[in-house]
Amino acid sequence: MIPNQSFEVVVFDADVDQSLQFQVLVDRAPCRTCASMNGVLAPSSSLTDRVHRTLTFTVAGTLLGTDHCHSVQLLVSGQFVAGLQDPLETGDVASATWWILSHETTTTMVDMVRCP
Repeated sequence: MIPNQSFEVVVFDADVDQSLQFQVLVDRAPCRTCASMNGVLAPSSSLTDRVHRTLTFTVAGTLLGTDHCHSVQLLVSGQFVAGLQDPLETGDVASATWWILSHETTTTMVDMVRCP
């Protein structure tokens, strides 16, 4: 069984009063049924470092359960077009991508060259 994968990301935003929206995509598809993987990142309550916000999310191991190379992508924007991964304002998006090698058995080889 593939374990859940937890991520902790520090997001920098100079507009300390703006709420941000985020989306997490697994293998380039939005995970609408995943708790805590789409939502709002509120302004930091820190008095000393308001430009940095910590975001944590977990990708369920069941989404990574096949022997394969999987991508996990985080998108952050001031606002997304409803139901899409496009920012409402052109260029107002930041992203980060992680690659996870999911390998349940000792006999199956996963070809990382074929990663999407």
